[in-house]
Amino acid sequence: MLTIDSPTLRALASLGVPGIAVGLFYYALTPWVEPGSIKVSPEWGGPIVLLIVLFAGAITFRALSPRPEPPPLAHGPVSISVAQPMRFQTVAEIVAGADVVQFLGFSQAELDFLVPQRQYKGEDAAKLLARIGEACRGGVRLYSVDASTPGSIVLTIR
Repeated sequence: MLTIDSPTLRALASLGVPGIAVGLFYYALTPWVEPGSIKVSPEWGGPIVLLIVLFAGAITFRALSPRPEPPPLAHGPVSISVAQPMRFQTVAEIVAGADVVQFLGFSQAELDFLVPQRQYKGEDAAKLLARIGEACRGGVRLYSVDASTPGSIVLTIR
């Protein structure tokens, strides 16, 4: 039975996840393959080891090779048409697109404030969010728009 004190298990665990996977594969096959039933001649030992090393090297190379970065999101003029009353939070998340929007200091009433119906345009998402804030005066306090990290827009009450 496989125990934690097994020297084979300790040796495979020292190899990390691939070693544990090989060990589990070995222990899964032992009920069907009798020990000593597979004979490998000395001439085939070298090519088999070489094949295993090549597979491991190919997998390692593929895992560690650099990947090209995805193309940046399109920047430029952004617009949104609010055809029916929508919550301020919903409009801000739509404008941000794939970016994450953080609302710092906003009350629930401000997040639920209905944005007036009309077309809003801006040079980018941050400027468009600032324009929407100007249109929501009276329902949403003044706030600043910051891009703290790539992929994140922070709206902070002043």
